[in-house]
Amino acid sequence: MANTLWITGFQSPLNAQVVSGTGKPNLANLTEKQQVSFGSTSAAFNGQTRFIRVVADASCSINYQPPGATASASSIDLFLPANTPEYFDVLPGGTLAVVTNS
Repeated sequence: MANTLWITGFQSPLNAQVVSGTGKPNLANLTEKQQVSFGSTSAAFNGQTRFIRVVADASCSINYQPPGATASASSIDLFLPANTPEYFDVLPGGTLAVVTNS
């Protein structure tokens, strides 16, 4: 089974998108969802995406590149432990590459 990185895009950080009075993220501000197999690169983030949540089903390394640059990842890039969500600011048109890292 191939390992997967899930990317969820938002217009702004989740704490800025809380539904009034609930303390829960407003998923209406969700801009995109991607599933990227390890050893691959995401599609370019759409024009509304400014913030992403990433989580992988196995330990990996990720590398973000802004628009116009080619993302590629190696084991020395940012380590992401398995099943541990992380959050990042991004630019529309940027991409994220992912590789296995145990």
